Amino acid sequence: VAYVEGDLPVGFLETVEKRTKALLKRLLRIGHLDQKVDVILGTGEGGKRLEAKGVPARLLLEAVHSSSEDSFRNALLWTLGALRLRQRLEIAPTVGMNDPIASISNFAAWEKLGQEPTYRRSLNARPLLVRTNKEAGWVLIVDSEQKLVLDDAEAKVAKWCLGKFSGANGKRFQVDKDLPRNLETHAEVASKLCRDLFRLGVLEVLPPPPKAPST
Repeated sequence: VAYVEGDLPVGFLETVEKRTKALLKRLLRIGHLDQKVDVILGTGEGGKRLEAKGVPARLLLEAVHSSSEDSFRNALLWTLGALRLRQRLEIAPTVGMNDPIASISNFAAWEKLGQEPTYRRSLNARPLLVRTNKEAGWVLIVDSEQKLVLDDAEAKVAKWCLGKFSGANGKRFQVDKDLPRNLETHAEVASKLCRDLFRLGVLEVLPPPPKAPST
């Protein structure tokens, strides 16, 4: 599962959709669905919630199974997002960098050279970028304690930097050399943001290239 919104491996969503539909079909055929359930859904708009009590389980599954392709896809995306958000908010604080001491040392070496560091998404980090609502902007959630509020420009940069199957694709990059054209106007924002992401442990800093031997 990818943890940056919209950053999913090719074919992932289609596979989950196919398996979910097969499971629903099987449940409707042989499942014990006579019980009634309470449903509470957060809409994400100003904290509003949709609540329904005593809904027959079979009625819910039949409604989902018979929904249109677009409705089913949107519901699946919402569910995946909700599960990722719950996981991020409940997970204990962790160190995302494989070797934080080395990254700190590498960052100091780049600063001594007066150059932009070479960054890479930390292999252990699972950041989640979500939009709460249009007024509040974006929130990058690292774990249950670490969060970073971003505006639209910062969110665009974060999506690219932290992309695992898109954007930087989990590969090394330098802000002053590798930003795509559509983000070049945000270079100053990107430089500052990458430092914040490094401090949060979701980006690690790779060492500068070795000096050429003197002749």
